[in-house]
Amino acid sequence: PRFNDALRLLEAQGGAYVDCGLVFLQPDFVSRIVKALLNHKLAEYVKSPKKAELNKLLKDFGLQGNEIAKFERSFERYVTHGELQRDLLPFLWRDLPIRSQDYENIIHMLIKSGVIIPVQNEHNKTIAVVPFFLPDEKPSENFSKAWPTKPNADEVQLEMVVVFYLGLPAGLPERFAAEVHRFGQTVLSWKDGAVVIPSTNVRILATSLRHKDDPRIVFTVRSAKMTASQSWSWLLSAMTFLKIECKEQFPGLNFSTNLACPICLSKGVNENGTELFLWDGEDAAKGNYICDRFCINASFPS
Repeated sequence: PRFNDALRLLEAQGGAYVDCGLVFLQPDFVSRIVKALLNHKLAEYVKSPKKAELNKLLKDFGLQGNEIAKFERSFERYVTHGELQRDLLPFLWRDLPIRSQDYENIIHMLIKSGVIIPVQNEHNKTIAVVPFFLPDEKPSENFSKAWPTKPNADEVQLEMVVVFYLGLPAGLPERFAAEVHRFGQTVLSWKDGAVVIPSTNVRILATSLRHKDDPRIVFTVRSAKMTASQSWSWLLSAMTFLKIECKEQFPGLNFSTNLACPICLSKGVNENGTELFLWDGEDAAKGNYICDRFCINASFPS
């Protein structure tokens, strides 16, 4: 008890940082751990002539032959796709007094803080991904597999579109994407978007769009018809996060939350032409909506 009391006092005074079973007596040491992973200069080592410099650093570190070749493949994957493999950590943290037995707890701490996200790869294996190094654009080669063009016949698709009338604040799409990663198992990710599976028969897409008039953040949920009610809970969670984030970080920001017309979605209307209905979180299944594009009533599942 006395030790815990002393530890809490140190934390309160800023003399210690405690997380995931680790006690840092120098709180700034945590920032050095993160800085070593997010060093933007790392990407230069996969380009000539920096490749030769990396090779020399690895030899000085004690690697040789096949070890260097394997490391370089993992390293290139890291700085181009954000995939952080364990064999990279001793080198990336080589200037820090970190024991290998503490790696797991440190990774867990960084996952909790959002520096690292767990992602399911094409082999159904969970890997650690650092969003800082994610691709800027949506990966076209794997996207159609993760998110088919149309939902299945037995699926319901609900879509929230958040319109920003004076421009999309820098960093907001990335923060929203990072939040969506927490909803479930990520199967595909890029800097400002992700495809996530929160539960069986539910799939979520979050992304930002450069609309012809106003930029947008789009949050789409596909689920089995029998679980449509769950889709509304995910939409509400996403809307709540965005509203709080905008209020706290960007007070006065002019935006609106909307539901995409289900008729337009079912007919595959281009995103620029989809009818939008203002939505503040109420039960849309009880509302009356008219799709002006097709001049018919539009209804939402309950």
